[in-house]
Amino acid sequence: MSINIGQNPLFVNIYGLKNPMSEEIFYIGKSKDLKQRLKQHISDSKKKTLKSNLYINKLLSQGVMPELITIDQVPICNWEYWEQYYIKLLLPFSTASQNISDGGSNSYKLHSKVVQYDKEGNY
Repeated sequence: MSINIGQNPLFVNIYGLKNPMSEEIFYIGKSKDLKQRLKQHISDSKKKTLKSNLYINKLLSQGVMPELITIDQVPICNWEYWEQYYIKLLLPFSTASQNISDGGSNSYKLHSKVVQYDKEGNY
């Protein structure tokens, strides 16, 4: 059952940005207004300050518009949990992951701590 969250302030969308050529989700976020959020991603891509901006800009330069898909509609009281859940569930399989955090925050910091995996797969 789909909920019209535009009229329900208690729910929010967890969405993915997808490369339509590879069918790969490269970014996961949350928004109440998906059309406006896609426009914001496109506008922000011109700034080229985040990995996702650069990736979107590269797609656009190839004449490809990223697709925004709804992954889930979740209660706004715990959207952070669900955003983190879907990032952990879906992005490890993406070779194009562009999220700069584990999710669940309203502001993404440009100068976030750099983490990497060792050969055993540990942080």
